[in-house]
Amino acid sequence: MPKLAAEFEFGLSEREPTSALLVRVARGAFWSWSAQVLKQLLQLAIMAILARWLTPADFGRLAMIGVVTGFLSLFGELGIGPALIQKREIGSAHLSAAFWGSLAAGLVLMFLLMLGAPLIASVYADAQLVPLALALAANFPLVALATVPINLLQRELQLGRLAAVELLALVLGGAVAVGLALRGGGAWSLVGQTLAASGATAIAAWGVIAVRVQEVGSPVSVDRGVLRDLFRFGRP
Repeated sequence: MPKLAAEFEFGLSEREPTSALLVRVARGAFWSWSAQVLKQLLQLAIMAILARWLTPADFGRLAMIGVVTGFLSLFGELGIGPALIQKREIGSAHLSAAFWGSLAAGLVLMFLLMLGAPLIASVYADAQLVPLALALAANFPLVALATVPINLLQRELQLGRLAAVELLALVLGGAVAVGLALRGGGAWSLVGQTLAASGATAIAAWGVIAVRVQEVGSPVSVDRGVLRDLFRFGRP
């Protein structure tokens, strides 16, 4: 498998002049701050619209499931994301291991939530939680698909591109939620928002990095030693 393009071999390259690095950091900080402000405004606008068309019970159902998904998300990356950012050098083997390792973890978490959906509904005495939880389970592999490109953007301080990806995902997710809410989608509006935003993040993030998704190879090509190294490196 070919080695990654040079721009991904180093995070903050030693060969980069200090002045150029400072410019990159300052530009990244500006984009990050600007994006956060715009995201907050957009989120307020979206929530204001959804609050008009959804009931407290709709938000409550997603919050109930969110307790479980939030806990499971703690095991999502398994330290792979931080390892991609912090390791001094990364190559194609790291990219492949990170992609398939993250996706495998996402699929495991998806099946765990699917298996636990009836239990969640039983605990809260609400049968409507079962289909909602089953649908939201798909969010874990969607998030996993974005692990590699998102962390490569952070590694290279491409915060402007990262901000664009996040804003695009927010807008598309919000559009899906509002569209479903206007059609009486109820809690499914929020499910659609989550899945649309995660899917858009993965697609857009892969679209703006120099590495192509084809470079991850197949699952059988994963170097288990490299995968273990990523796990160890990413541990606190």
